Amino acid sequence: MINAPFDKPDILGDTLKIVRDITADWDTGFAGPLGPETRLATDLGCTSLDCVHLVVALEEHFQRPNLPFQDLFVRVDGRYAEELRISELVAFLFDHVNGESARAATGGD
Repeated sequence: MINAPFDKPDILGDTLKIVRDITADWDTGFAGPLGPETRLATDLGCTSLDCVHLVVALEEHFQRPNLPFQDLFVRVDGRYAEELRISELVAFLFDHVNGESARAATGGD
């Protein structure tokens, strides 16, 4: 992947592929299609260690090491997020892989 602005559909597609690759050999019992509303813990059974693997895979794919994933996984009150949807992950990635100038150019969305 090159270091160029990414749009949300591209980030979603790339994220879904990475999640599919990571969970391919898991027996999740999840019968639905993988999509933006898929929940990492409840639907896919992701553990904290699985989230670490996912973070590393995403940082490598988007060539953005040290993204502030703690901002996504830890709530404002200091508690860990109990559930994240793929759409929340995509919104976080959109904001952070594109940087401030890309957010400003798109009106923050």
